[in-house]
Amino acid sequence: MKVNGFFFAALFLLSSCVSTPQPTPHEAKQSSQVESITIAAAGDVFMAGTAQKILDEKGYDASFQPTQHLLDQADIAVANLEGAITSGGTAYADKTYVFRMSPEHVAPALKKAGIDLVTLANNHIMDYGVVGLEDTKKILEEHDIATMGAGLNEAQARVPYIFKKGDYSVGFLAYSLTFPEEFWASDTQAGTAFAYEEKMREDIQALKSQVDSIVVSFHWGRELETELRPYQTRMGHMAIDQGASLVIGHHPHIMQGIERYKNGLILHSLGNYVFGSYSNKVQFGGLAHIQLNRLGFERLEMSLIDVNNFRRDFQPIVLEGKAFDQAFKDIELLSKPLNTVVQQQGNKLIVE
Repeated sequence: MKVNGFFFAALFLLSSCVSTPQPTPHEAKQSSQVESITIAAAGDVFMAGTAQKILDEKGYDASFQPTQHLLDQADIAVANLEGAITSGGTAYADKTYVFRMSPEHVAPALKKAGIDLVTLANNHIMDYGVVGLEDTKKILEEHDIATMGAGLNEAQARVPYIFKKGDYSVGFLAYSLTFPEEFWASDTQAGTAFAYEEKMREDIQALKSQVDSIVVSFHWGRELETELRPYQTRMGHMAIDQGASLVIGHHPHIMQGIERYKNGLILHSLGNYVFGSYSNKVQFGGLAHIQLNRLGFERLEMSLIDVNNFRRDFQPIVLEGKAFDQAFKDIELLSKPLNTVVQQQGNKLIVE
């Protein structure tokens, strides 16, 4: 799907390992001079729940069909996978909502849609325990979809994913800043990579010598709120200060402001993409194309998508006309206090 794009799945370490492993990127078959790279970034994906009946009737592939062309236009496409792909495990007892998805249908649909990499650093990947996590990683690997942000111990969870296009390489890191705390990985416990500031600095610094650009994903913020929590600003700025060119946020299920900071870009929340729930608080999300070069962020071109499932039945479409204009104004207002000017070019939101 992607031109000259190859990716690798970072190898699991033994569960007793406590040092941070060093990844080895898959070399491209053709060596070529590349000046920039384009990343497609999507929001939260959960293909089950209240969507189950419609997914069974229409097929899982149908959810992505109206927007798949946007994923195809990038060198690599990344999304947040909000839950385990498993039929096993035991549900975590102390949560109102626990998520799992069909092993038979979800991974093939993600692959066909063109999603190359998913972050598992969220508050649902451990809903069905270690079994759910292991099943998810195994089935995604079988479908050549890479993962980041969770593992059998903290060292595994912190392993970066490296993507190469010609002589250009991008390193991806993913962290969760959401509860329950029992889902955070430790030296001896499986789970997600929590964004401990010192460890995050170490991870970015170690990755800088291996790649041309760094992307950091955070699961953060408050659900269904556009107002940023103070730590989002602090952690997003810290990631870029340490060397990241792009920060991608998830968890609120709605879009938050876009922030241009130094030589980087922070997408505080892209909102939902394909998500199995109904809520009139969820109206639109973002599907972003971000161009990076060796100096940092170069350009954002974002489509706004209708993700209100009362209208869309779990099949997002690109907003156009007046619907786009209104959504654009909302993001413009949210981004202005972040000292960021967003521009409108047709039915695209642009940040240069």
